[in-house]
Amino acid sequence: MANYLSSPIPSEDLGNMIAVANRYMHVGDNREAIRHWIEIASLCGDRTPETIYHRLGEAYALNHESFGGTQEENRVWGDRDKHQILEDMHTQLEPEIYLEIGVDQGVSLSLARGRAIGVDARPELKLTRPLGDNATLVAMSSDAFFRERAETLLPVPPGLVFIDGMHLFEFALRDFMNVERYSSPGSLVIIDDVCPCHPAQASRLPRTDSWTGDVWKLHPILREARPELTLVGLNAKGTGLLLIAGLDRTNGVLWDNYEEIVRRYGSDIDPPAEVLTRTGAITSESAILQRLLSLLKVARQEKWPLLQVREALRLSV
Repeated sequence: MANYLSSPIPSEDLGNMIAVANRYMHVGDNREAIRHWIEIASLCGDRTPETIYHRLGEAYALNHESFGGTQEENRVWGDRDKHQILEDMHTQLEPEIYLEIGVDQGVSLSLARGRAIGVDARPELKLTRPLGDNATLVAMSSDAFFRERAETLLPVPPGLVFIDGMHLFEFALRDFMNVERYSSPGSLVIIDDVCPCHPAQASRLPRTDSWTGDVWKLHPILREARPELTLVGLNAKGTGLLLIAGLDRTNGVLWDNYEEIVRRYGSDIDPPAEVLTRTGAITSESAILQRLLSLLKVARQEKWPLLQVREALRLSV
């Protein structure tokens, strides 16, 4: 798979790639079309045309083939289902606004009790859970959402954010960067798919049915570039969660170094052993998690300043 390009892909090359992806769909090879649409999005970056996401969604909807992989390559584990964990977080945090990037079947979005905003580029979703009147669906890519709609739809900082969109690290990184600009020191961000259970799951293009992409790279990126953030790995059933606290909406480090970060991490590399074994990840019943949630709820309700939140996090987590 080609690496990230810092300059826009030439229109002629983009047109040729789109034609190839469309041909795969025309002959019914939607699995291969999906891989091509993902690669096109990776090259277009934050300026990916919405039509590319639409075609990717169509290919997923039409695909009935397995992406492959052995039983071992597709095996996942963890101590508790992520949706059960999210449900508990909604109960404990009581966020005024919940923001979700990547809605899929609507299972996680349906858990929200307060105002909920779900962002997904696919114009039509096959929801398996009914959504309440508290939920707003925004049918556009997250990049477009933050450019065009976030200012209006996020009048106050979201208390809880779940990022589960494109399974490419640069997309998840941009989602976090954009989210942080709208967050308060008491906000909590959750990143899905940070703990692949086998190297095959972490390929930048799907070749197993249990596919995380290379979202795992966010943990080392943030640990190096933003050491002041509180990062907590959670051994959630499936492919793990990363909790991020101590957000600073004025911090520009990731924005200033984004292209260099993507160049460094843009190749297809296997996750290290500590990622595959979830070294350092806490359980869903850990007292650390309970302290984190209690602290952030009070910090948000009492509008603690950033330094107070970070000092409390340092002492408690």
